[in-house]
Amino acid sequence: MKNLSLASLLVILSIAATLWAHFDTRFFAFGLNRNFLDQGIYHIYAIQIFVSQFIHGGLFHLIFNSVFVYYFGSHVQYILWYRKFLIFFILSAMFIALGITLLGNPYVNTIGMSGFALSLVTYYTLHLRSIWDPEYKWGITAIVINILVGFSPQISFLGHFLGVVFWGIYYYTLEITKKRG
Repeated sequence: MKNLSLASLLVILSIAATLWAHFDTRFFAFGLNRNFLDQGIYHIYAIQIFVSQFIHGGLFHLIFNSVFVYYFGSHVQYILWYRKFLIFFILSAMFIALGITLLGNPYVNTIGMSGFALSLVTYYTLHLRSIWDPEYKWGITAIVINILVGFSPQISFLGHFLGVVFWGIYYYTLEITKKRG
């Protein structure tokens, strides 16, 4: 466990939470929705923000998110190091949850870490662009495709889009603080 990357740990937690939810469907109540918030049970809503990241709707949802989180997360964690990567995950979950809560359909249960996965792709793409690596163009292609996937039924466009927005903000905030520091 000592050398386990945070990206790997997030994938393992996703597998565990998804299996739990499929064997006990009551666990899907911890998908992101306004039910607990509207009832004034704020501590459960705070738990939802993070637990909803790990629950996935099916095998393909889990596999696609896991591949993105593992591959891009490993690269981004190498760039940012463990602590900044962990802070990024926490802030990303909170930003995306707040955006979905304020702008999304309050009656839809949102699950998965597609927004976080897309955040990782965005950060890595911006990093490649900053070091003049032409491979960043593939990142732009992946971002556009993933945003378009968000228009499919049963998929959260807002989750995907907010992931891109958050990483852009986070990346440029880090760049600005590097220049000032």
